[in-house]
Amino acid sequence: MSRWDSLRPTSNEEKGRRIDGKLDTKTVNADEYHKVSDKGQQQGRHRQKPDRNIVHSRLTPHPKVRSRKKNEEASLSSKPCRSRPRSRPRMCANIGEIQRYLQELRERIAVHFRQQQSSTLENYQGTALFLKDIEEVQTIITTNEQCYSDVCGILLDLLEVKSENSEFSSVVVLVLEEKLRHAQDHAIKFTLSKLQAIKAVNTLNHLYGSFGGRRDASTDSHATTQTIDSKSLIICMAMLVQTQANKLPAEDTARSIVLRTFLPYLEKQQEEICHCYHEKTTRVFVSICQALVQLLHDQGHASSILAPLVQDIALNNGMECTVVNPTRVKLLSVMSHILDAVSRNVHPGSQQAVTNSACEVVTAALDSIRKLKQTPVTIVDEGSTLSGSLQLSLLSVLELRPTVQADLETRIAYVKLCRSLLACYPNCMTGIGWKLLVEDYNKYLPLFFDPSMHNSNDVVEPLIDMNIELLADFVEVLPWKRWLNQDISHKNRGTSGLFRKVTSALESLFSIVSEDFQPSSTRFPKSRSYSRLMKTLLTDIPVCNDGLKQTATQLWQSLACVIFDPSSSESKVQLAADSLVQSSGGYSSPSGELVGMCEVGRIWFSEKREASGIFIERLFDSIASQNNGWKHSFEILVALLKTLPNVAVENWFSYRVLLERLSRSGGIDRTTLYLDILEAFASGRRDFGDDVSQSHEDFVDFACTTIHRCILSIYSYFLGVDWRQLAEKEKLRIHLHRIIMQCNAASAKLRELACKAIGEFCTQFFGEGNSAIVFTSRTIAEEVCAQLLQSSKDSHPTVRAMAIFALGNLADSVRASETYHVLDEEIVCAIVQLVIEALNDRNDKVVGNAIRCVGHAGFVVLKQKSSSAFGLARQILERLTEKLSHSLSASLNKEANVVLTWKQRSTAKKHGWGACYSLGMILAAIPHDCSDDENSIIVGCAHAFQTLSLCLQHHTCLNLKFVLAAMDAICKISPTAMVLLSSNQRIIGAALSNSIELLSLSMDDKDNNRSVDFRKLAQRNACLLRHLLRSSSNADARYVLLEERISSREMNNLYKWMVEQTNDDVDARSYEIFALGLSSISRWSDDISLEQRFASRALQMCKCLDDTGPFAEAIDARIEDVDEL
Repeated sequence: MSRWDSLRPTSNEEKGRRIDGKLDTKTVNADEYHKVSDKGQQQGRHRQKPDRNIVHSRLTPHPKVRSRKKNEEASLSSKPCRSRPRSRPRMCANIGEIQRYLQELRERIAVHFRQQQSSTLENYQGTALFLKDIEEVQTIITTNEQCYSDVCGILLDLLEVKSENSEFSSVVVLVLEEKLRHAQDHAIKFTLSKLQAIKAVNTLNHLYGSFGGRRDASTDSHATTQTIDSKSLIICMAMLVQTQANKLPAEDTARSIVLRTFLPYLEKQQEEICHCYHEKTTRVFVSICQALVQLLHDQGHASSILAPLVQDIALNNGMECTVVNPTRVKLLSVMSHILDAVSRNVHPGSQQAVTNSACEVVTAALDSIRKLKQTPVTIVDEGSTLSGSLQLSLLSVLELRPTVQADLETRIAYVKLCRSLLACYPNCMTGIGWKLLVEDYNKYLPLFFDPSMHNSNDVVEPLIDMNIELLADFVEVLPWKRWLNQDISHKNRGTSGLFRKVTSALESLFSIVSEDFQPSSTRFPKSRSYSRLMKTLLTDIPVCNDGLKQTATQLWQSLACVIFDPSSSESKVQLAADSLVQSSGGYSSPSGELVGMCEVGRIWFSEKREASGIFIERLFDSIASQNNGWKHSFEILVALLKTLPNVAVENWFSYRVLLERLSRSGGIDRTTLYLDILEAFASGRRDFGDDVSQSHEDFVDFACTTIHRCILSIYSYFLGVDWRQLAEKEKLRIHLHRIIMQCNAASAKLRELACKAIGEFCTQFFGEGNSAIVFTSRTIAEEVCAQLLQSSKDSHPTVRAMAIFALGNLADSVRASETYHVLDEEIVCAIVQLVIEALNDRNDKVVGNAIRCVGHAGFVVLKQKSSSAFGLARQILERLTEKLSHSLSASLNKEANVVLTWKQRSTAKKHGWGACYSLGMILAAIPHDCSDDENSIIVGCAHAFQTLSLCLQHHTCLNLKFVLAAMDAICKISPTAMVLLSSNQRIIGAALSNSIELLSLSMDDKDNNRSVDFRKLAQRNACLLRHLLRSSSNADARYVLLEERISSREMNNLYKWMVEQTNDDVDARSYEIFALGLSSISRWSDDISLEQRFASRALQMCKCLDDTGPFAEAIDARIEDVDEL
C-alpha cells in the first residue's frame, strides 16, 4: 500500500478495480467513482486487464454523466461542488489532456475557497485522487515545464486551505518537497506569478509558525503523525525563495523570512548542523544557504538584508546614532559561529556541504557589502570576528592536499571567502597574512606553488588561479613598507629581527616565482594570475637590501630571457610579456600623471648594461622583422621609451634604422606603429629624459618629418565616403589645405607624399561624381590643379612624377564619372600642354606617368570640344606615336637591344604599353562628325594606326601586354574615323593582312599546342578582325589580296571563320569586297571556287535582307551571272 492509500476510499469497488496491486487506468468520472463507492455497488465487476492498445484522443466522461454535463456547469456557482475534477488522466493521456485536467482541478479548488465549505477530510478525497494521479502521470509531468508549474501551483493552492487537521497539509508538503527537489536536481524551470509566489512563501511561513515551529518531528520522540515536518516546510520555503527571489518584496522577505524564520532555525539547530546528526538537517542547511546566496546576489534583497534602514536608527541620549542592520548582524554572526564550530569539532574537509554552503553565504554577503559601499563603525568588529573565526579553518584547508573533488571544492570555497575578506576588511587580515607569508613562510608559501598541483591533469584550473590571486591580494594588502622601514633611522637596520624575517620571506617568494620561468624548471605557470602577482612583487615591494635586490633583478632577468627563448611555450611568453609591460609603467595614473618604471627594472637596466643592451636590440629586430612575438616586443619597447628613453635609445643608430624600415614598408599598420613609437619616445623624453635632448639633438627635425610623413600616409587611405562626410560638415578644406601645405615642404619626401595624397584624394572624391556639391567640387579641383601644376615643375624628379600621377588621377576620375564640368577648359589645356612637355623629361618615371596622364587629359579635352582640342589631340597623337615607335625599335632592333641595359629595355616596354593604352583613349574620344580639315587630326590618327598595326605584325617579338594593348587601341576607333582613314591612305589593308595571317595561324593550330598567351592573342584578334572588316573598302581588300604572304590557305581560313565563327556579325559587303578583288586580280584567277564562294555568300546575305522589289531582282540577276561563271 502506498503512502497515499490512507486518504483514498477503500470500498469493494476499488478492490475490484485493483489488478496486481495497481489501479485500473481506464477513464472514470470522479463523481461516479465516489457515488458508487458510497453505495458499495461494484462487487460483480469482472477483474480483467484493460486493453493497453486502445489510445483515446481526449478525456471522455462516463455516459451516465455526459447527459448531466450542461446542468452541472449551469449550477456550478449555486450548488456546492466537490474539490475534485470530473475525470482523471490515463497513463496514455497526452500533455494537452494533462494540462486540461490540472486546470480544471485548480478551478474546482478556487470555487471551494469562494464557497467556504467545511474542512473535513471527506471534502479532499478528490485531492487524494490527484495525489495518486501525480504518481501515474509522473513521466508526462516531469517532461513538460507547464505541467510541472501547474502541479506545483495546485499543491501551493491546497496549502492555503485553513484546515486544523495537519495530516492533509503534511502530505501536501511532502509531495511539494519532492517536486521542488526533483525540479532542482533536473533543472526544471517552473514559473509562478508575483502574487502566487508571495502567497506561497507566506503560506509556508504561516504553516511553519502554526505547526512545524511548535514541535520538530525529527527531535521530539513524542511527535505524532499529526505534526507537519518543520524541515520539509523550511526546505520548501527555501527552494521557493531561491527560484522566485526576483518576485518577492525585498523588505518583507528580509524581515519575515530571513530574520524571523531562516536565521532562528539555523541558530537553534546549530549544534546538529555542525555535527551532522541527520542527513535531512544538512539538506535543510544547504537549502537555506542557497536561498540566502540568491537573495544576496539580488541588489534589492541585498540592500534590505545588509544596509541600514530607517527603522535601524536609534537615539542615544537624544543624539541620533546609526547602527547596522540587525539582519546583517545576525546573518554574519550565525555563519561565523557555524564555520568556527565546524573547524574546531571536525576536520574542515569532512563536512564539505556545510562548509561550502556557509562559505558561499559569507562570501556573497561580503561582496554585497563592498558593492553597497557601507562603512559603519562596526565594520572593524565584523571583520575581526570573521577573520578570527576563519583563521584556524583557513590554515587547515591550505595544509589539506586536494586529492578528491570534494576537497578541491572546500578549498575553493575558503579561498573565495578569504579573498572577499581581504577586499572588504583589509586591515583585519594582516594577522593571517603575517602568519602565511612571513612567520611560517617556509611552511605555507610552497603550498601556493605546489608542483603536483601545477602538473596534474586532475586539478581544477580555477583553484590555481585563485591560489595565485589570493597570494597577490595578500602581497598588495600587507604593510611591507612599514615593516621594512621600521628601523630606518638606525644604522643597524639589517640586524633587526622583524626586518630580517620580512626580507627572508620576500627573498624566498622572489626565488620561487623566478624558478618558474627558468628553462630547466619542470613547473611552469599556466595561470594568467601570475602576471598580476609578478607585477605586484616588482612594483609594490621596496628593494631595500642587497639580497632583495639580487632576487628581484633575477626575476626580471628571467622574464626578459623567456620572451626570446624559442623553447618556451606561448602561454609562458605571454605571461612574461604582460608582467614586463605592467611593471615598466608608461601608463597614466588616476590623477593623470605618467607612471614610471618600477625600481627593479631601473636597477636591472642601469647595472646589467650588457644584458639590457642585447635585450633592447632584440626588441628592435623583432619589431622590424615582425616575427611571431613582435607584438610583445612592441608593447615592451613603448613602455621603455616612455619611462627610460635614454636607455632605450642608447644606440641611436638602431632606433633610426627601425623607424626607417617601418617607413619604407608602408601600410596603415606600419604607419600606426611608427606614430606610436615616436609618441612614446617624445612622451618619455619630456617626463623622464633628463639628458635625452642633449644626446639626440636631431630628434626634433627627424620626428617632425616622420610625423608629417605618417599623417600624409594616413590621408592617402581615406575613402570617398570619408571625404564626402568632411565636405558635408564643411571640414574638407581644412584637411585638404594641410595636405597642400606639405607640397611646399623642405623635404622632397614630404612633397612627394603630399602629391600622392592629393592623387588618392582625387580618385576617391571625384570618382563618384559628387553631383550634390558641384560648386565645391569645381572650386576644389581648381585649387588642386593649381598646386599640382606648380609641383609638376619641381626640381626633384620623384615630386614631378607624383604630381603628374595625381593629375592623371584627377583626369581619370572626371572621365570615369563623366563630370567634365568640374574642370575648366583652360585648366585642362594647361594640364595637357604641361604633360606633353613632360614626355621629354630625363627621368623615366616622370615620362611613364606623363604617358598615362596625357591619355586621360586628352580624352577630357576632346569631350569638352574646346577650340584648341583638335590641335592638342594631334600633338598628343604624334608624341605618343613617337614613344611607341621608340619602344618598337628598342624591341625589334637587335643591335639597339644589345646596347641598352636591362632596365632601359624594361622601361621601353612599359612606355610602349602605356602609349598603346593612351592612344586608345585618344582614338576613342575622336567625335563621329570630325572631318579632315579639323587641324588634320585624321593625319595623326593615320600615323598612330600604322604604328599600332606594326605591333600586330611583330607579335612574335613583342610582349603580350604590348600587343593586346595595341589591338584594343585599334578597336576603339569609331567606324566614321576608320572610313576617313581608309579614304586617306590604304593603311587598313595592312592591318587587315596582319590580322588575317594571325587568324590563319590560330585556325591551323587545331590541337591547341600553342601557349596560353597565344590563345589569348587569337581571341582578341577575332574581335579586331570583325572591327576591320566592317570598315574595309574594295581598295583594302585588293591590298590584302596583293600581299605575297596571303595565300589560298589564309583566304580559305578567312572564309571558314567568317561563315562559322562570326554569328552573322560580318555583313554582305565584307564578302563582296573580297569577291570583287578575287575576280580582278590575275594571281587569283586560277582559284575560281574561292571567288564563287565569297560572291555566293554575299548575294545570299543580300537576298535575306530583302526578298522582294527591284533590288531583289537585281540580286537574282547577279547570282545568275555568278552561277554562269
